Amino acid sequence: MMQMESLLSYIYQLIVRNERIFEFRVEGRLNQPGLVYKIKKIIIKETKTMHTNQNHKTLYRIITALLLILWITFIFSNSLDNADASTAKSGTVLALLRRILGSEGADLTEFIVRKTAHFTEFAIEGVLLFSVVKGYTTRPLRFLGWPLLAGLITALADETIQLFSLGRSSQVTDVWIDFAGVVTGTLLALLVQAIVRRCKKS
Repeated sequence: MMQMESLLSYIYQLIVRNERIFEFRVEGRLNQPGLVYKIKKIIIKETKTMHTNQNHKTLYRIITALLLILWITFIFSNSLDNADASTAKSGTVLALLRRILGSEGADLTEFIVRKTAHFTEFAIEGVLLFSVVKGYTTRPLRFLGWPLLAGLITALADETIQLFSLGRSSQVTDVWIDFAGVVTGTLLALLVQAIVRRCKKS
């Protein structure tokens, strides 16, 4: 990106310095008045486009990073809840789901709600982690290990936090559930990207 911009800048400066010679030789031989002006215009347009793309990329990086930070903060804040607060939240969600599903939600339990919440939280984190990596490379598949590693570290940190929350405990199975969510979210984001690229090509 920077090399291309430098090259365009160099060509532009070269034309400006040698404009008369360039116009004499090129326009004299090819009989194309205004050719230098057209070349300048193209270079300026391409430079502006690159600057716009760079600004968009920077904005994308900032937004995805902020969303990721906010989401991880949300995950950790849930783990900081004591046992009573956590049970109350799970009970509220369970009651809401039973009301929505009716008789089909009769078999739902607080255990299922908790584990599903764990999986969903980290699946969303997986999507956000992939989005952050995507902002720095056009081939995120080559760097897929980084979001997975970050997700695993987050899962371990989340379960460690629960050790210090009153009335709560940490479980290895929850780490695996969390990590499964990260893997699912990351692969889902990768699949969506592949579909979007294929649609654009076609």
